[in-house]
Amino acid sequence: MTAVLLLTVAALSSWAPVVHPCKVTIHPQELAVEFGGPVILNCTSSCANHDKMDWEVSLQGLKEEGKGWISLNVASVTEWNFQPLCLVKNAGPETLKKARVYVYRFSTPAIHVPSEIVDGRHERILCNISSLKVRDNISSNINITLSRGGDILNSSYSSQLVEYNFVPSLQQDDGAEILCVANVQVGSEVLEKSTNTTLGIVENSHYWIVALVVLVPLLVAVIFGGVYLFLCRK
Repeated sequence: MTAVLLLTVAALSSWAPVVHPCKVTIHPQELAVEFGGPVILNCTSSCANHDKMDWEVSLQGLKEEGKGWISLNVASVTEWNFQPLCLVKNAGPETLKKARVYVYRFSTPAIHVPSEIVDGRHERILCNISSLKVRDNISSNINITLSRGGDILNSSYSSQLVEYNFVPSLQQDDGAEILCVANVQVGSEVLEKSTNTTLGIVENSHYWIVALVVLVPLLVAVIFGGVYLFLCRK
């Protein structure tokens, strides 16, 4: 009798359902957020019933929960390594899912031109990114391009600075629009910022000085020569 009872208990034990951990999903799966900007995440669970569902987060945020989901809203992300965890616990083992958040700082590019761009004189245009960080590291996945009217003047890769050297022409370059575009890869996203400026070319006064230096003595010589001939004839 005892043997039969033990066999029955063993059989019932073998038929006991196996509890699998919940499948936890975070949306969006990957997110790029500017330092100080907001983050909204939603965590869902495949389990019909769970004992606990929560966010483990180092910053203060608003949590809202429904059946099989919980959301997190952080108004300002002020940590470079901000990585919230979604926790789901049911009858089985506890499940944790980490959100992939890429915190970055990416300033708008700035174009630097000389205070006076002179016709026919060698000049240089610079464009740079003053601030660039991704998770507290300087990102090397950056491209900066200077262009004019759709034509690329110069590009730089893995650098926060690009320059263009040229000899401006008053007729061709005065009023030309210069565009600087910066692209930075943050996680799987490519962010873009741009700025532009208009060139103002001034005449080169050197030409007038040369003309005066050459013409004035000639004019003086002609005038005095004419006077001399006039006096001699008298």
